[in-house]
Amino acid sequence: MSKLATTADLVQLVNWLDFQEYLDLDHDSYRVELRDGVIKQVPPPRPVHMRVQMQLLRILRPVEAMGFCVDKEFPYRPALNFQFWVADIAVLPVSVMSLLATWKQYEVFAPPLIVEVLSPSNRESKLARQRMISMSNGTLEFWIVDADAQQIQVSTLHGVRLYDNTESIVLAAVPGVEIKVSEVFNLS
Repeated sequence: MSKLATTADLVQLVNWLDFQEYLDLDHDSYRVELRDGVIKQVPPPRPVHMRVQMQLLRILRPVEAMGFCVDKEFPYRPALNFQFWVADIAVLPVSVMSLLATWKQYEVFAPPLIVEVLSPSNRESKLARQRMISMSNGTLEFWIVDADAQQIQVSTLHGVRLYDNTESIVLAAVPGVEIKVSEVFNLS
């Protein structure tokens, strides 16, 4: 007799939630994300994580003069069911920001540029899945920022590249904009 769980056993054990069930939960006591139909409690960011986020906000603000908005801790729903995440940093068109006021609940949308900072709750395996789903649903550029190694992994529709603090990143989501990696990690 096999000791492996059957699909029916797993469904009973996991008890997936869909997006509407996620919305019905009490979110006042802690921040949660919906990952593959499973609720995950997300701890607050580490101080260095927050500092990198603030630095990225400052560096990316000039794109706001080009018809984009930059937001920190931006909630988004990249697929119809089982996914609802909060991006550390998101860059999105002003036209989408205007539409948000008309949405009764979160519409399916993935920002063109998503930036995630590695942390205990943002591990590479989780971010790899998040990147795949987001880029399959409209994200043009997905960054994974490693503050400890001072590197940024940038995924676009053309591939993945790792940048160190001697290089600059030319944004795919906002043509004509270049970001010096060293500025991201200039945290003094």
